Amino acid sequence: MPPRVSEGFVQGLGLLFLARGSRQAIETGFNRFLGLKTPRNNLPGPYDRIGGIPIDAFAPIDAESLLLLTFAPSHRNDLFMLRNFETLACNCFSWLVALAVFVPYAWAQVSAVQQPDRVEFLHDGKLITSYLFRSGTKPVLWPIHGPDRVRMTRNYPLDATIPGEDHDHPHHRGLWMTFGEVEGKDWWAEGKGKGVVAHHKIIDVKQTDQAATLLAEHHWLLPTEDEKSNPAPLVRELCRYTVSVLEDETILDCEFILQSADPNRALHFGDTKEGMFAIRVPETMRGDKPGGMILNSVGDRQGDAWGKSARWVDYSGPVTHSSDTPYGIAILVHPSSFHADGLWHVRTYGLFAHNPFGIKDFVSNRTKTPSTAKDPSHAGGYDLPAGESLHFHYRVICHRGRWSLETGDARFAEFAKTEPQQFP
Repeated sequence: MPPRVSEGFVQGLGLLFLARGSRQAIETGFNRFLGLKTPRNNLPGPYDRIGGIPIDAFAPIDAESLLLLTFAPSHRNDLFMLRNFETLACNCFSWLVALAVFVPYAWAQVSAVQQPDRVEFLHDGKLITSYLFRSGTKPVLWPIHGPDRVRMTRNYPLDATIPGEDHDHPHHRGLWMTFGEVEGKDWWAEGKGKGVVAHHKIIDVKQTDQAATLLAEHHWLLPTEDEKSNPAPLVRELCRYTVSVLEDETILDCEFILQSADPNRALHFGDTKEGMFAIRVPETMRGDKPGGMILNSVGDRQGDAWGKSARWVDYSGPVTHSSDTPYGIAILVHPSSFHADGLWHVRTYGLFAHNPFGIKDFVSNRTKTPSTAKDPSHAGGYDLPAGESLHFHYRVICHRGRWSLETGDARFAEFAKTEPQQFP
């Protein structure tokens, strides 16, 4: 006869099911409690074991029976039993397991809440980041909070009241995706004669057990002399942001599709260093400040990482003036991303960007290190044929401490195994 489950375990497990009803949550919780590794790419995957024990060891149970189990103790022995799970015979241990199931799962929940001018990504009701429909001349993610709720982006220019921050480069806003030369026009800088990336619409906002995802459409509008005129779109962009949280990391998966707004028109992307997928790190994390450090996947550090090709780059340092504790921001480029081997526009003053088009501005001004042997095979710039599109795929990991080469390579290997999601 199979062993019966303790009353404490059934009550805790019953409450969990009533709250969420997620098989994946139970499996993840058990595995986390027993010290087993769970998938870290935060994408749903095949789960069929709980702590190494087949999930079929759990006897089937319906919702009505579950209510009786949870709140009518006299029926429990008849309705709910485990097969081949002797390790849960102890009442005390059973309660611990039930808590271990619930707590990690609840902790991992991320929600997306739409507001009139933004979409807020929340964890446990607290802000992780906001997708702002417009800041300056483009949509951005700002602020971004990492582990321990520390802020992982510069405040200026969205908040110019913070003491000790340099007020340079006002177009460096949180996390963004723009470029400095498309058909001879500039969407990277701000001001007169510059293009605007306009938020057009939210296509979808959804949540799963593990993440929240936003899909939006942007239009890259041509510069105009008259602010009251109706500028024409040159580029149509689809962007997808997927936000998830682990105990020691905040993960932002960022995908973009760029195509001509006119399907019959080709597009020319120029050869310039001004772009493209970018973050402005906290002022105290800067590579030219005490404790600030830049490391790329080929071993270049600090200013040597600028203008080099690398699979990932980690930028780390203190995030407040009152603490030397380091936190880090890593950007990983998926192998399927267009020109994944493009050069990095990562500066010790805090700009942190991957550039899939620029070559000439970098090669004549960068330092000479062994990594220059890994230069991209493509030439600078790109001509996109009419009717075709470009796909870009990045993962941003905000983490505690600093990365080593081994840590970065391991996390990149995990990311490289993921399949890009389909766009509508």
